Amino acid sequence: MDPILAEFAITEKDLKVLENVRIHLDDNNRIIEIEESNREITNNIALIPGLFNAHVHAADIGLRGVESRNLGELVGKGGIKHQYLEKLTENQLRNSLLQSFQESVNSGTLGWSDFREGGLEGIKPYPLDSSNYHLAFGRPHQDELDDLSLFQNIGIMDVKAHSEEDMKKISESMDRNTHKLFIHGSESLELRKSWISAHGISDINWAINVFHPDAIIHVTNADEEDIKEMFKSKIGVVICLRSNQFTNAGQPPIEALVQSDIIMGIGTDNAMFSRLSVWDEINSLKNYVEADRLLSMATVEGASLCGIDWGISNGNSHYRADGRLEKGESSMRTTSPAAEPFGQFNAISTVPTMVHAEWVRAFLRARGSRAGNGRLALGGRSSSDRFCLEFAWSHPVPGPRCENPSECRQSRLGTAPDRAPRRWPTTIV
Repeated sequence: MDPILAEFAITEKDLKVLENVRIHLDDNNRIIEIEESNREITNNIALIPGLFNAHVHAADIGLRGVESRNLGELVGKGGIKHQYLEKLTENQLRNSLLQSFQESVNSGTLGWSDFREGGLEGIKPYPLDSSNYHLAFGRPHQDELDDLSLFQNIGIMDVKAHSEEDMKKISESMDRNTHKLFIHGSESLELRKSWISAHGISDINWAINVFHPDAIIHVTNADEEDIKEMFKSKIGVVICLRSNQFTNAGQPPIEALVQSDIIMGIGTDNAMFSRLSVWDEINSLKNYVEADRLLSMATVEGASLCGIDWGISNGNSHYRADGRLEKGESSMRTTSPAAEPFGQFNAISTVPTMVHAEWVRAFLRARGSRAGNGRLALGGRSSSDRFCLEFAWSHPVPGPRCENPSECRQSRLGTAPDRAPRRWPTTIV
């Protein structure tokens, strides 16, 4: 099989930037070798890891357009979401999940952990489209707790969902080495306060002490003590900033969480009020998190919380998609003509190009790569079974501020604007 060639690639778990890259694949499209070539590659291709959505409720996409209400009215027990999901037939549920799935992969988000309400019936549609990386975190009903063998991963609504005895039963019944247990924590300030009043500790600390989840979702109202305990207990965190803003739940202590070195992922949360694009979450977080860490959270860290070895590295998949590139709206494209020639790519027509182009450039500049001076443009691939996104990019052209004209070669893909490239900051601020 012919190797994948790229001018640069962001590889491995440490997100190392390589230039003049050749990626060799076996007959099953698995990466067997990544090498930096001695010969310069000028094909205007850049590779980055696929994004991973570490927390989503994918089935409520049919409620898109719901007006902003408080958290309880939207997603609490008896709230709008649960009333809607209870009315879905099995076929309607599957179609809703497939709609969310397609929106996800079309935006370059190639894996997720989906909190699936509805007990065993709620996880029936899985696996979706033969994807190994779109995981269901089931929510068992009370009468299903005696046999959890069909659930694999479990996502618990909150600390009030079951008794302490049942919480322990769930944890002890699972194979915690291969299956994951997540829970919402301190998303609701009201729940947090009532729990502290009744138990003397926060819901986060109580969950850690009683059944030690692998990750806690939201932690919107967590305090310093919670963060210290999560770090000490090696428990991951998934933040869903746009969701918290929509529901007026508050804002998670992002800076403190990042400084703590807790393993963190990024989630879009409910499809009914958040588009299933991790790019959108990156855009909302870029003023709080350094570029290097933000890419890690959006890819390898988030996937690791679900037990997935993610990234462009040996043994992982690279899927060559068929289909024709469909150009995005003009408002979503850069001025570079780099996207024009591509003809064998899956459609990425919904990607907010200016978001990911600017941000990936900032990451590369932070890593000291010459690629950080280039223009990234629409032209990505995605599929349900790969770890890698592929972008067209071009070098800057000579201009008044180009210090090394010999390095500022014109893109092969057309005539670039006759002006100096915009200077991108080392980090997003």
